[in-house]
Parts: sequence; structure tokens; C-alpha cells
Amino acid sequence: MVKEEIIKEKAKVSIICNAYNHEKYIRDALDGFLMQKTNFAFEILIHDDASTDSTADIIREYEAKYPDIVIPIYQAENQYSKGGGITDKFQFPRVNGDFVAICEGDDYWIDENKLQKQYDAMMAHPECDICTCTAEVRWAKNGEFSRYSGPELDDGVIPVEEVIKGGGGFVSTATLFIRTSSLKDLPPFRKVLSSDYMWQIHGSLRGGMLFLKDAMAVYRFGGDSSYNARIKKDKSILARFHRKTIDALKQLDIDTNGKYHDVIEDTLITQEMIVYNAERKFKKLLKWKYLKRYKKKSKALRVIILAFFPFVSKIWEKIGGSK
Repeated sequence: MVKEEIIKEKAKVSIICNAYNHEKYIRDALDGFLMQKTNFAFEILIHDDASTDSTADIIREYEAKYPDIVIPIYQAENQYSKGGGITDKFQFPRVNGDFVAICEGDDYWIDENKLQKQYDAMMAHPECDICTCTAEVRWAKNGEFSRYSGPELDDGVIPVEEVIKGGGGFVSTATLFIRTSSLKDLPPFRKVLSSDYMWQIHGSLRGGMLFLKDAMAVYRFGGDSSYNARIKKDKSILARFHRKTIDALKQLDIDTNGKYHDVIEDTLITQEMIVYNAERKFKKLLKWKYLKRYKKKSKALRVIILAFFPFVSKIWEKIGGSK
């Protein structure tokens, strides 16, 4: 639990937590923050995006108990619906710590030494601006373990090329630990899109991504208010996001003077495939550069069938063939 003498010190780490309708999960997130055992002070910067459930009330409970460490923003109007960018717009500007740790309101930490381990690792590697770790993936509905998220590697530094290639799903958001100084000046590609994928790339550009193999966080998959739940209902959300990702990657190529051109071009193919699938533009996927990406012949066959017989698409979705 948080020690009184640590609370009074200037925060070395700012924990950023964005919440929306997370009444089922937010206590897990906050308890995971407050259980951290550290030799430095930290602050919890939590942003409630006008939740319509009891999320804000729960946050107020913690704010009343830990007024010096739980520092909330309660929005009267939902900001995500106005264009997103919540972390860049509302959270990063109020950071006081030398490092930022990120965890969404429906995820949580399971290692009481997570912050200390990542802090120590970053202090030992001043050439790196970002650190991550393995996460457990658990189903939101029943809490059952699904899989581990993160590269199957030992502790070490992952080159930026691998981070770009990872496409955002390389590591879980709840594992990110970033040097604040690297976030102060927004490069053009970050202005195109605010996302954990762009933060991963940005943090890796100077010295790669520092990776700790310990599983210290949980990514809760399939929650009612999660991104995955929203795109399941509306594929246009997925298409818009990945079109912005494409624009951001093209800008990254410009920003880095073509240094990572080959890996960016390769990654763009994957991003385009996601967009065309979401938009049901299957004929665009008939190019060989897309078809050869499908490891299973059945996936490529699906694209060919849907390109020439689009009416089959709805039937395919009903039987689960679109997955």
C-alpha cells in the first residue's frame, strides 16, 4: 500500500488511466496502482469520460481516501465521441513524473513491484525511452485466462523495426512505461493519430523498446465498453482507425527520412488489409501482395468468393466465417 512519506514527495512516475463505464473493473485498476511497492512517489491521473454508470462515483471514493495521489478529471460530456485523443489532449499535459505508466480502466496490474522493476530497468538503460512487459489476457465476462500478450523473448531491447511491424498488438497498453521527456515534443506522425501503437513507435525511435519478460499486467478482453466491443457493433470505427494508422505510418516515413521505409511499407499492407476487410472492399484484396499474406488457403479463398459474390458476406458472418 502507499506509504505516507512517499505520497508527500514529488512524483517520479505518473500513472495514466482512462475510464468510461468501467464500474465492473475500475476498482481492480485502482487497487493495482495503489498496491505498488516503490522507493519513489507516484501519482494516479485518472480521466473519466462522462461515464453513465457508477464509474465516477467509485473514483470519487478513492480520491477522498487518497487525495494527494488520485487526481481525477470528471468530464461532463464524452470527449471520445468528439474525436478521441484523450491521452494526448488531457492526460500528458498534466504529467508531473519523469516517467508515464499507462493502464486503461478495464485493465489492471498483478505485480506489486511492476513500477519499481520498470523504473529500475529504465534507469539502467538511459538510451531507451520506453519499457514494456508480458501481460496476461483474460476474458472480461468470466475472468478466465486466454493467453499471454507480448513477444516470447527474454529481457532485452527490441529494435524499433520490430515495434513498427507489431502493428500495435505487439504488447498490451497496460504494460507501457514511457520516459516523459520523449513525449513533450509531438512529432508530426503523432499528431495524425493518438494511439498506444504510435506511443510504442515514438518511445522506440531513440533506443528501441526495453522488454521485461515477467507477466505483470492483465489485458481484459471483451468488455462491454472496450474498443473491441465497439468495432464488433460498427466496422466503420475499425476502418477509420486503421486509415488514420496508415496516414500516421506514411508521415512516420517522412519524419524519419525513409530510415524505416521497407518495414513501414510492409506494415502498410497489413493495415490496408484490415481496412478493406472492414469496408467489405474485397476486390481490392485480390492483389497478390494481399493474398499471399494469408497463411491459410481458406482465408484467401474467402476473399476471392466475397469479391465475386458479395451477397455471401452476410451469410458468412452468421456462420462465423468472417473471423
